[in-house]
Amino acid sequence: MFALPLYVLGALPPWPPVWTAAGVQLLAPALLPGLAAAREFATAGRGTPLPYDPPRRLVTGGPYAYVRNPMQLSAVLGYLGCAALFADPRLLLGAVVAAAYSAGLAAWHEDAQLRRAHGERWLVYRTAVRAWLPRLPPWPGRTPATLYIAGSCSMCSGLGGWLAARAPVALRLLPAETHPGRPRRLTYASAAGVRASGVAALARAMEHIHLGWALCGWAIGLPGVAGFAQLAADAFGAGPRRLPGPARPAVDREYP
Repeated sequence: MFALPLYVLGALPPWPPVWTAAGVQLLAPALLPGLAAAREFATAGRGTPLPYDPPRRLVTGGPYAYVRNPMQLSAVLGYLGCAALFADPRLLLGAVVAAAYSAGLAAWHEDAQLRRAHGERWLVYRTAVRAWLPRLPPWPGRTPATLYIAGSCSMCSGLGGWLAARAPVALRLLPAETHPGRPRRLTYASAAGVRASGVAALARAMEHIHLGWALCGWAIGLPGVAGFAQLAADAFGAGPRRLPGPARPAVDREYP
């Protein structure tokens, strides 16, 4: 999305390398909601951002629990950030075009389409979640997901206590001993069919705390990052564990 305009314009950052590196790091979080939204379309919506293959169900999890237009928001912020990073005001045109298209034709078309497809559920969601300004806590109106945490594992119990203390939104914390499959890792499951285990499950759980932790979770969920983080966690003792017989639950709480 950004590489082609930068190539065509021949834009190069005029700043010292250390400033450029700092600018890239500041720009990266703005792109995370858009990347996570594309993943959410595929995993929860069973579709893509493309008009001819839209999601089959209303997607309200992941970045969509915070803002209705995460992809468009990331695009606008990305162009604004690139304009500053490359000191090229021509890139501001990309932000203007992306915002105008998203707030105009796309919003009108998508609103009508979603209203027909999902009716009252879409209207309730649209009322609660803003199009461009993200919420700080995620929207609580969706069906709660579940995080299974082993009560027989002291490390897992500590993690469960840490999560419980932050009162995650629309997330149930249940003992892994109650899971029919008796998972060997931390396991996340949502009503939309999203499944994750280990570090990826923790990243998903972070999405239920607030926007700051959600950004961390989306970063961990990037391709390659979750796998590397899982290898590191396993190396430090957070590898898979076989559940013993029935154990006392570490956490058994549900948050709205």
